[in-house]
Amino acid sequence: MKNLLIAAFIILTVQFSVLAQDEPQAVLIDEFGKICSEDVSARYDHFMIELQNQPDAQGYVFVTGEYAQDGTNLLYESFFSTIYPNRRGFDKTRITIVRMPDADARQTSFWLVPSGAEVPLPEKSVETKDKNPVKRFQRTSAFIEKYPDSDEQYPKDEFVNGFYHLGCDFAPNLSVFAEELLKDENLTGYLIIYADKKQSKKINKLANKILTKTHKVPKNRLKTIYGKPQEEPEIELWFVPKGEKPPVPTTK
Repeated sequence: MKNLLIAAFIILTVQFSVLAQDEPQAVLIDEFGKICSEDVSARYDHFMIELQNQPDAQGYVFVTGEYAQDGTNLLYESFFSTIYPNRRGFDKTRITIVRMPDADARQTSFWLVPSGAEVPLPEKSVETKDKNPVKRFQRTSAFIEKYPDSDEQYPKDEFVNGFYHLGCDFAPNLSVFAEELLKDENLTGYLIIYADKKQSKKINKLANKILTKTHKVPKNRLKTIYGKPQEEPEIELWFVPKGEKPPVPTTK
């Protein structure tokens, strides 16, 4: 009798193990830190191919920005959710982007989640509301100096979509900045420019031209502040609700 019970227990254990192994599991397809745009695009193409090969699966992309470059997580979110799938004609409904809080280092991971598998949700995603009403969206290097006068000369695919600048030199992400402004009429967009007098005027002219003409932001929704001149031009983009004080220029 004892031997029969032991045998039955072993059979049940084996059957349970086989069933557990048969349950679908989420698969980490790729994970990377700060890399250049060509590499990002190639990895994302591979991820899309994996999804196409499994029609019942969903794709999850977890994006973590970095403290040193405000707005990187928004730029990546826009690139992974809209810009690149549109270019490739891929079904965007099969990809879910989860934007994480900023950290010391940039990090992106691609997950393939078969039907019935548990989604590998992180412990905490980005907060939807910020206690501080005056919010800095981004501070980054300003425009390339060889294209200071006209957005007609600037390589639009690289600048507006952030394609070239996605993983290497990080350019101002005016497309997402404009998108957030247009969502909330209570917000005013502030540009703080750190450059010498001549460069500051050129940067301001170009940024305002792209925001108003390309992204249709009303002129009265934009304000410019000139910060302390510095050798490497930089720009800060701010959201300021009505009735709140404007941001104050700072130095690094």
